[in-house]
Amino acid sequence: MDRQNLFENLSRLALALEKQFGPDCEVVVHDLSRPENSIVCIAGNVTGRRIGGPLTDFVLGLLENDEHPDDTIGYSARTGDGRTLKSSTIFINDEKGRPIGVFCINFDCTSLLAANQQIQRLTTAAMPLEVDKSFSPDVPGLLQDMIRKSLRRVLGRTDLSDENGGINTEERRAVIADLEHQGAFRIRKATSVLAELFRVSRYTIYKDRQMIGEQVARYS
Repeated sequence: MDRQNLFENLSRLALALEKQFGPDCEVVVHDLSRPENSIVCIAGNVTGRRIGGPLTDFVLGLLENDEHPDDTIGYSARTGDGRTLKSSTIFINDEKGRPIGVFCINFDCTSLLAANQQIQRLTTAAMPLEVDKSFSPDVPGLLQDMIRKSLRRVLGRTDLSDENGGINTEERRAVIADLEHQGAFRIRKATSVLAELFRVSRYTIYKDRQMIGEQVARYS
């Protein structure tokens, strides 16, 4: 491919990329044979430059310090008016590996950074407390959620089937103590639901609660 066709194809690619990513994207094609007015194509308008404009000082520095400079992809740049760009500088080499052009992409991410800061402010908790809330639509569902959470906290499981060992008296009382602490017994019929779950009488649940209360009073 001759030089003219190469830059024509790069220009087509620049126009396609700008259309793909919209008005915050600018793609520039430089011809290094004329550094003072190297821009042969510019798609988009992020930096305010035009065809015939010069190379940037960044590219000039790379060329000055290295005959075969590496591509620089995805770096951050700042405009004179304070906007933040995500940029890439890709060198176009000839068959001998010498740079003859530069393909540059500048994406203005200022508004995205501002939006991200706003999202961070809105989503950051005001205090270091994380709560596992139950948002059940009705009281029976709320009680069931509280029971499941207590079983998971105390026993590390929610399956009380005989195949998984069922539950012994000590474990049952530990779950009831946890539920007591969570305020579950403020819910009507909590005792009946637990008696059915643990396959004991309501009287047993009452006795368990009484014993737990006495233990708390003894050590408080």
